[in-house]
Amino acid sequence: MKRDIQISVILIFSLCIVIYITNWNNSKENRKYREFQENVRVHDLKNAEDLPNYITWGIKNKFRASGISSDKRSYYTIQDIDSGSEESEVTYMLTVPEEYAVEVNLEMVSKRELDLTEGKSGDFVIEREMDEFVASVFDLETGELLNTIYIDKIFKMHDLNVMPVDCTGFATCNYKDKPCLAFDVKDIATTLDDVYDNSKKTIYIDLKSGELFEEKYEDLRIQIENKNKDNFVLMKKINSLMAENKRNSDSHSSEERYSVENLGFWEGYRKIHLTDVYNTIENNEKINYMFPDLKENYKKISDEYHKDFSLDIVLSGNPSDDEIIDIIESDILK
Repeated sequence: MKRDIQISVILIFSLCIVIYITNWNNSKENRKYREFQENVRVHDLKNAEDLPNYITWGIKNKFRASGISSDKRSYYTIQDIDSGSEESEVTYMLTVPEEYAVEVNLEMVSKRELDLTEGKSGDFVIEREMDEFVASVFDLETGELLNTIYIDKIFKMHDLNVMPVDCTGFATCNYKDKPCLAFDVKDIATTLDDVYDNSKKTIYIDLKSGELFEEKYEDLRIQIENKNKDNFVLMKKINSLMAENKRNSDSHSSEERYSVENLGFWEGYRKIHLTDVYNTIENNEKINYMFPDLKENYKKISDEYHKDFSLDIVLSGNPSDDEIIDIIESDILK
């Protein structure tokens, strides 16, 4: 009996030693990995997305074609819907009326870090490095690339360690009589303490020269949303029209297929955003009449890229709700 007890004690003691050694090794490995995480430079991580606690994210926006109506009162852009990447897709195209289409691409590498500070807990994402932030400016009439602005490099020239507040909160506008890309930014967090720094500002980038202007935080996204509140009634009319004329071939809901908004800070312009581009081009005689080269351009890029696209049509002259419905109803009713 006594011998059995001794054997049991020895076994328990041995098991405790094994558990201790295992935990010590795991702790050592964790410390080594944590040190690696803290010391490594993000731009040296060729496969950052494969490392635990690291993620890559951003926005992808791809311009494909554009055109201006013969009366110069309206224009269109075609852009990718499917970016083929994990970055957020921006399915609309920023424009400066009658002049430019502006393609924006942003890629960030971020590190997840758990905050154990007293009173603060949770899994925070701490931005570590901006890998790419580029705006490409195209001529709306010809589709020619006019300018490529490396915003990430401009930030470094101005000693700005910032990133966009909202990946979809971009706009174009006239600032100091210059056509500009505008967006709100916040400091890039590099430590846990920086996560709680809520300092924000608004940046304007001259689309011709690349000159940067810095202003106090203006919350551009909210301003744009406020400008579009009056489109709610129009969207209800469009939804009702589609519900009354539902086709078995419709692969998009009304919300997916159409949206209408005022064109940001450009007064008198309204934009129709369409995602069922093939049906629109095949059935909408009015849109094809407005843009005689639209069908040819769409066929060309479809044959070349084999992707899904969206179509933006921008109308000037402050068009009414009835005028917009008159334009899009022909491909709803067919």
